[in-house]
Amino acid sequence: MAIITSRTPRLEAPSMKSAAGVLYALYGRHTERQELCVIEAEVGHSTGGNRIDFWCMKPSWSEPCPTGYEVKVSMADFRRDKKWEVYLPYCQRFYFACPEGMLQPKDIPKEAGLVWATEAGSISIQKSAPHREVQEKERVEMLQRMLFRYIWKNRELQQPHWTEKQLRAMLPAPPLAGEAKEKEDG
Repeated sequence: MAIITSRTPRLEAPSMKSAAGVLYALYGRHTERQELCVIEAEVGHSTGGNRIDFWCMKPSWSEPCPTGYEVKVSMADFRRDKKWEVYLPYCQRFYFACPEGMLQPKDIPKEAGLVWATEAGSISIQKSAPHREVQEKERVEMLQRMLFRYIWKNRELQQPHWTEKQLRAMLPAPPLAGEAKEKEDG
């Protein structure tokens, strides 16, 4: 999982016919809007659970609109996939994302929308996703899971790298045996 919270310089675009290309286009669309973006966001109640390919949320307290995308680059993969329904409780909007023209709106279940990644690297909405309410429990669970996973992956960055000498300089010196007794009596 990668949590992307700021605009990062965009690299050379991969082919929009690949999953990486579709993710690149989604990343570009949502980071331009300064949304929180997560690639392979884990959902569910256990570790190693299902992972939605791309999940984003607007920077808004009143209307965050968590949105999920399941990337498909072949019809066989689209037809085989049955896990997408597990993602619905975690998304106010859910889309299938694919290379331009691979899927058509008629192919998409009523619970989902469809976006295409164009050759130009942009996203084109072909079918709007219906809006659904996300229960607070699922929203909090997903945000906790993302936060814990982010902290776990970046735990080395959070460990202090101070030398013993630096630590001693930051901490107050322990009182000498006589000083501690004087303070107690005083």
